[in-house]
Amino acid sequence: MVYGNKMIPIEKLAAVRTIVTHDSCPDGTASAIILHDALPEAKVLFVQYGSEAHKNLQPEPGMLFCDITPVAESAPGFVQMGALVLDHHRTARGIVEQFGEGGVFADEAKEPGVCGAMLAYRHVWWPLRLTTPYDGFVHRFATLAGVRDTWQRKDPRWEEACAQASILHFIPNEKWLARNLGQIATAWATEYEWLGVLLQEKQTKDVARTAGRGWPFTTAKGTRVLVIPSTMTSDVAELLDTKYDLIVGFGYTFDPKVGYPQMSLSTRSHTTFDCASFCKTHGGGGHTKAAGCPFDVMPDMLNPYIFIEKLIRAYEGA
Repeated sequence: MVYGNKMIPIEKLAAVRTIVTHDSCPDGTASAIILHDALPEAKVLFVQYGSEAHKNLQPEPGMLFCDITPVAESAPGFVQMGALVLDHHRTARGIVEQFGEGGVFADEAKEPGVCGAMLAYRHVWWPLRLTTPYDGFVHRFATLAGVRDTWQRKDPRWEEACAQASILHFIPNEKWLARNLGQIATAWATEYEWLGVLLQEKQTKDVARTAGRGWPFTTAKGTRVLVIPSTMTSDVAELLDTKYDLIVGFGYTFDPKVGYPQMSLSTRSHTTFDCASFCKTHGGGGHTKAAGCPFDVMPDMLNPYIFIEKLIRAYEGA
């Protein structure tokens, strides 16, 4: 079986020593689990897109990026060092294509539901593992990650995908990586699946409460926006459907190595607002209908609602 027209040479996969994937993201976690199983000797770095840690990554031999790319300014150095990149975010296409045979881009328009975990399965795990008896579990695991990450709500596996995302987000990354995929597959029904369902039920209630705490406004162009104090942005957007054109969620992180906090924005739209374009203007990226970007916390952000409203109005030129 060959997945697509492009396969990374096995010798390049075998040379991977460092895996970089998306932090605070169920798809990033699923990608890491799959890649770690295929490349157990490689160290795994979880990096938030646009963070200082992301910007400060240095090219080294044997690097593999999945569900994230190097920042645009640093990409040539990683290309020269022979890094591998697998990504599916629209804003990352130009970067991925710089890597030649070492870059694989999946187009969300041509293949709805494709995600980082599926790219990890197709282009790393399957070529290296090939005859592993739990292949069926890994394929479904990656598929469900994509159903949730790209919001394929009409997919009959939607509820199962949401439960899987909840448990992936709940359990710390290091706990997942302490087990191989064979162990996870064997224990899934008894240790993980039921807890994922309970966590998803709790999140449904939390989403409803969060939606009621939002800051609504309408731009001069008529874009209806709701800002929420949470990064459950996509969940709130699904609950409210087309009542708003754009949901913007925010949260805060603190990296001791950086020394100051950052605000993370996540955006989701059911209508015509281009989330990827907006976030790209602020050093982030993602999909047309769902994207994110970071900001260093500054004094003018004491009221995050007003700060975000100004960003959206400025983006629309009003």
